Amino acid sequence: MKESVTYQAILQEGREEGREEGREEGRAESRQILLALGTVRFGKPSPKIRRAVARIADPETRIRLAVRILSARNWAELLGEME
Repeated sequence: MKESVTYQAILQEGREEGREEGREEGRAESRQILLALGTVRFGKPSPKIRRAVARIADPETRIRLAVRILSARNWAELLGEME
């Protein structure tokens, strides 16, 4: 049974779905971290800021923003180039 084409296709599909779920969890966690760090530094984000962070798809952009939190003075300055 394990050698069957159908069985192997089901396994592959499951692996791909698992990888995508893991990627989505990682994206969500990195957004949460960005919001948490920003909240400590700048205060509670407005709904507009939360939406802006939620739209950030590129993981490299989220990393750059997390680093920029150290030097930015507020949410607007942090996200300014994105708006």
